Amino acid sequence: MRNLVIGSKLEQDIFDPNGVLLLRAGHEILQRFVTNLRRRGVREIRRTSSGAARRRAAPPDRTAEDAAVAATTPRLDSAVEAASYDALPGGLRASGARLDLPALHDELQIAQDFRRRAIEQYARLTADIIEGRPVDLDAVQGTLGEFAAMFDRDASLSLLAMDLKSSPEGFLYEHGINVSMLTMTVALFMGFSGDQAIEAGLGALFHDVGMLKVPETIRLAERRLSDDEFYEVRRHPAFSANLLDRLDHVRETSILVAYQMHERHDGSGYPCGRVGRYIHPLARVAAVADSYAAGCGWRPYRAPLRPYDSMVEIILKDTRSGRFDADVVRGFLDCLSLFPVGSEVNLSDARTARVLRSNAGQHTRPVVLPVGADDSAAELDLAVDETIQIVEALGGDAAPEAA
Repeated sequence: MRNLVIGSKLEQDIFDPNGVLLLRAGHEILQRFVTNLRRRGVREIRRTSSGAARRRAAPPDRTAEDAAVAATTPRLDSAVEAASYDALPGGLRASGARLDLPALHDELQIAQDFRRRAIEQYARLTADIIEGRPVDLDAVQGTLGEFAAMFDRDASLSLLAMDLKSSPEGFLYEHGINVSMLTMTVALFMGFSGDQAIEAGLGALFHDVGMLKVPETIRLAERRLSDDEFYEVRRHPAFSANLLDRLDHVRETSILVAYQMHERHDGSGYPCGRVGRYIHPLARVAAVADSYAAGCGWRPYRAPLRPYDSMVEIILKDTRSGRFDADVVRGFLDCLSLFPVGSEVNLSDARTARVLRSNAGQHTRPVVLPVGADDSAAELDLAVDETIQIVEALGGDAAPEAA
């Protein structure tokens, strides 16, 4: 640390002894940055041995703000950020409660209404956080607790209640709720505890709140972003983590999920380029949920993908390239199936059906309900009836009608 010269420009990235990126090449070293590092107990730093020239320097007028962001996340100190994590839970809760069709239909109406109210609540809370007004965290925890309770009533209920085709007017808030619900459902399915799922759900809910600090001309751009514009986007996890850290009684796990869920298993993510076991397990779950929901949802530069196509993007492209944890993607598939719960498919017997439940380990043979079925119809388990297959994925993600 004694070798840092205040006011000088870095020629290389610098890291703490645990490998946490502290400041990128091109930044000016400010006194408050050094002071904050010393307060956090950092006494030594490392420079990159190679590759610094490949990193784009930040524009000079952003240096002060970047230094502040890098050094003002109190609970994301070097020890926490450099932590490594054990393997994911081994057990599945895939055989959770299942409601019969009439009961599921009734519960579904309640769950969909609750989700709509949750989006309105989240929009208000986000405005309060950005403006620095008091936030009713108990109300947020209550909402997340209800999402977890949906899983206990029926493992597919929250998946069926979601509408992933977010609208242009409220996509940021709808996406936050969708990612939170998905993260919690998959985490519970994979064997994480209820408390862990709620902590992950809170981080996933607020992971993009920092995007509101990104100019609308960038956030809503209907074109490919320039390097400078994408640089602005890459900073939003730090803003989100800082905003969450200002709230009372927010656990470290929630902040880490919000901060790390744009990281990728192969180190290609942001803001710190973490790899593998150095990314919190629940942040890895949230990363897959975020990518899937983003694919299905509205974006200013493209139309929504079919749920099946969004899943294929994750499996065939991102997972094979190493961007996502393969164990997490397997859990995601076990929970949603390759033809995701809630989406429509065409069957080999010429019927159209909606996917009602997944079959863990049999990702192409979920439980479906024929569309327009009469009162005598029942759900069709394709893992049991092997004479019928799915021949085509359709675009809808509407919830199934009950008999």
